[in-house]
Formats: sequence, C-alpha cells, structure tokens
Amino acid sequence: MTSPKIVAQVSREFAAAPEHIHAALEMLDAGMLAPFIGRVRRQPCGVMSEGFLRRISHRRTELEELDRRRATILRMVEASSTARRSICLVSRTMPLP
Repeated sequence: MTSPKIVAQVSREFAAAPEHIHAALEMLDAGMLAPFIGRVRRQPCGVMSEGFLRRISHRRTELEELDRRRATILRMVEASSTARRSICLVSRTMPLP
C-alpha cells in the first residue's frame, strides 16, 4: 500500500490523475507486470505506456526510501539529548522533494 502523500507527489511530478497513479501502483503491487498493465488493463489507470509505468514505479521506490531515511534521521535526532524540539517539528512537516 502506497501512502497518499507519495501518490499525490508522483501524480504532480508526472501530471497524471491521482486515481490513475493509485490504480497503476495497486496493480503493480498485485504482481501485474508493466507490459500487461500497459496493454490490457488500460481502463483503471488510463492510457499509460510500459515505460511510463516503470518510471512511476521507480519514482515511488525512491520516495519511499527517502521517507525511510527521513524517519531514521528523525529518530536519531529525537534520541539525541542536544537536539532541539523545534528542529524535529520542522523536519516532520517538510514536504517531499
């Protein structure tokens, strides 16, 4: 399951409807391959080529990795006794790149 923030970010970056991005990522998560989705399952995700589907999947992976890294850094900063509370609050609210 992809977070709504990531779906929204990917849809903005690729200028596609969030519903189409969500449907495409759900089908990829279900084990369907990009060629099958691009050729056969066009209706739920709009007209997306195989390459477009692969780029969406790759970008989602990058954003999920950035989220994991951000969470790790925040845990380390919060555990540090010298960290300021305001730094943690600001970094939690920062948008995805």
